[in-house]
Amino acid sequence: MKLKRCMRFVAALYFAIIVGTGGAAANEARVEVLVNGEKLFSDTSAVLKDGTTYVPLRAFAERFSSAQVSWDAQSRSARVEAPGLQLTVREGREYMVANGRYFYMKDSVLKRDGRILVPVRALSAAYGLEVQWLASSRTVSLSGSFVPAQSGETFYDADAVYWLSRIIHAESQGEPLRGKIAVGNVVLNRVRSEQFPNTIYGVIFDTAYGVQFTPAANGTIYGQPGQESVIAAKLCLDGAQAVPQNCLYFLNASLAVNFWIPQNRPYLTAIGNHQFYA
Repeated sequence: MKLKRCMRFVAALYFAIIVGTGGAAANEARVEVLVNGEKLFSDTSAVLKDGTTYVPLRAFAERFSSAQVSWDAQSRSARVEAPGLQLTVREGREYMVANGRYFYMKDSVLKRDGRILVPVRALSAAYGLEVQWLASSRTVSLSGSFVPAQSGETFYDADAVYWLSRIIHAESQGEPLRGKIAVGNVVLNRVRSEQFPNTIYGVIFDTAYGVQFTPAANGTIYGQPGQESVIAAKLCLDGAQAVPQNCLYFLNASLAVNFWIPQNRPYLTAIGNHQFYA
């Protein structure tokens, strides 16, 4: 009897180990990808994970053009070279770079069966495609022709990058990239809101109801931004969203001296040391 109990315990432990080692893929589901109505074929399936659809990079790139796809083991990055497009993705990095443009990938890329899978919305933005999710059939439908992303040099407004990267840096040094994006989102959300000035500069230096951003008052807004703050600014300008579009306020409660925001505005979420409010 003791031997049987021991065997059952060992079997249960073995099962737990097997499940544990496969846990990274346990919440994934296969997805079909259609490109202008035709199925995208690959030796590795597209998958849905945590609400994001990932597609095999090589199969996607080769479907649209005579692309060359390479893998650099040292930097753990994949590179696509196609007519009019140079694209790089890296394991663990929350964005891809395409023609000098920055496209947000919240949970980076996946690696399955020796293939790199990339969030379909980021890839579609780089390729100029429309994306539609068909939940009933668990299908992603892509439509359009290959129109490479406009270069970063011509897409990004230098003044917008200048001021947005500086307020991000001044307000969120030490915060994760997602937290930096969230700060940039608040600024751009205000630009879009009728309650605030309609330029990034105007929002940062707005004093209609008192100083809105401390760095504008104490001069730290003029500090040289770090590389990640510049990237965060470009990600925001390319549509990255870490907080909803109704998010207009944030504060670091451990540093704040005025608590009007939490006392008067609806709480949304916290990222790093910042709390965000509508």
